[in-house]
Amino acid sequence: MTQTTQSKVFSDMDSCGMILPGDTVIAGVSGGADSVAMLALLVRYQSRVRFRLEVLHVHHQIRGEEADQDEEFVRMLCRKWSVPFSSRHADVPGLSVQWKMGEEEAGRLVRRQAFDEAAAGLGDKGKVKIALAHHRNDVAETMLFHLCRGTGIRGLASIRPVQGNRIRPLLSLRRGEIEEFLAAEGIPYRTDSSNLCQDYTRNRIRGGILPLLEQYVNPQTVDHMAEASRRLWEAEDYLRETGKRRLKEYGRRENGIWLLENGLSALPGVESSYAVREALEDLAGRSKDFQSCHIDQIIALFGKQNSRRICLPYGLEAVRVYEGIELLSRPGGEQKEEFCVPLLVPGTAQIPGGKIKAALFPYSGQQISEKKYTKWFDYDKIQGILCCRTRRSGDYLPLSPKGPDKLLRRYFIDSRIPSGERDTIPLIAADSHVIWLVGGRISGRCKVSPDTTMVLELTYITPGGDKG
Repeated sequence: MTQTTQSKVFSDMDSCGMILPGDTVIAGVSGGADSVAMLALLVRYQSRVRFRLEVLHVHHQIRGEEADQDEEFVRMLCRKWSVPFSSRHADVPGLSVQWKMGEEEAGRLVRRQAFDEAAAGLGDKGKVKIALAHHRNDVAETMLFHLCRGTGIRGLASIRPVQGNRIRPLLSLRRGEIEEFLAAEGIPYRTDSSNLCQDYTRNRIRGGILPLLEQYVNPQTVDHMAEASRRLWEAEDYLRETGKRRLKEYGRRENGIWLLENGLSALPGVESSYAVREALEDLAGRSKDFQSCHIDQIIALFGKQNSRRICLPYGLEAVRVYEGIELLSRPGGEQKEEFCVPLLVPGTAQIPGGKIKAALFPYSGQQISEKKYTKWFDYDKIQGILCCRTRRSGDYLPLSPKGPDKLLRRYFIDSRIPSGERDTIPLIAADSHVIWLVGGRISGRCKVSPDTTMVLELTYITPGGDKG
């Protein structure tokens, strides 16, 4: 069984060129069954392909002594197998409160940052891989998670063997196969008690929904879903290539403007949609934040009168013209490129044109700061993840503590803020709730009051270090 498991994993790694000679692989090892099995197989794979292997353990400071024991276990395992070891500690419970998100999501962001920083410190990006211990059950869980929250083909096929510098050697194995491999080889591992807790959404899927599907629908549910995911990412790749071809046929790019010719609207919907997405991603240089609603709005413009236009993420707009639809940057130049930077509390966020400093302190009736670029907020009234960004469709600004919300677009119009400046104003926002137009108005819902117990102080600082 163990030889079969090892052969299956090695064959999959070989087939997609997962690790090449001279690569450096940073393996994320928690001490659990999945990551320990991955590490054992990577150590053995070094006799097949010459590469450097090291381990990074992230301590989340969630389970106290148990987490300390996990770290020591991984350290000793690495010493036994002669693998360089390093660890990073992060106060995930505290960060989850500051970032106003669940511990599961905060932990995922902490791990991603730790792996990216470790990889960045090793030089040649093309030769550094980050090994993650996802397996077939994770694929099924992620499919269900994305499906229930709303997604398309790309979201249903989100876990691949190779994605950028992320590699997943165990993606051909089920969780049961991994545990059988470790038992047969006599390799110990740790059990994370938080994985048994049903408070986390993914744990509910893992411990409740998937077992029910296997029991009452099909025992091979996980395998079938993993296979469906594989076929979906093959379909996604095919459709992306089709979109690129259609864009070449029915589009042309000149001086930073894509013209989508009228003939594009006669194509099957999936082909025109992928062609439009390719043009958008080419102009923006990224894919995040383009949603199906944006694609649908652009295609709908083909049926509109000339000069009709819609605003899009990253400072882009679509305009109906005689020949078709033009995709271009909104007037105003480079300053209009969108950005979104998470804001840690306390902490400092670097943004185009300066930085935002966030501080937190108890409120006991101090005089409120009235400076233009330093504002105080009732921290407990802020709901959602804070970030500093440019405006988005649907943003709103409450003008009073209990009054109606006002769309930011309407506020700009009523305040006679020039249209050319609206995309350059940094916003502090929690989801679509605008907390502060930097240098201007703050949300009436988050103002400091006699009932305030904790103040969030935000300060805008210019590149020269002077407070504006």
